[in-house]
Amino acid sequence: MDFELQSDIFLPLNQKKEYLQRLIGKMTKTMHLIEEEVETGFSPQLFIYGQLLEIKAMAEYFDNELIEVFAKLKTVYDNYKEIPFTETRKLLLEIRRKINFILDNLKTP
Repeated sequence: MDFELQSDIFLPLNQKKEYLQRLIGKMTKTMHLIEEEVETGFSPQLFIYGQLLEIKAMAEYFDNELIEVFAKLKTVYDNYKEIPFTETRKLLLEIRRKINFILDNLKTP
């Protein structure tokens, strides 16, 4: 028996908004995890990787508007140890701005 995922699956507007609001919080958490890595000994890489997987899975529900978010977060994931924290922070703030932009442009029915 073959199983096909129907392409007509959608995410209601209120759930899209909730997801984006949580994603903003996760970017803030990512910033704190990176900043505190030396003090805590906890690597933020697994947390960031989980966010990358989640964003990739959710991209189609947002007409691929999350691609820029994914690309910038992937840059953080790959390079946060090599670049100054100020640059990492800048990238994460850009991600938050993009998410806010998407959130602001969601149309209310």
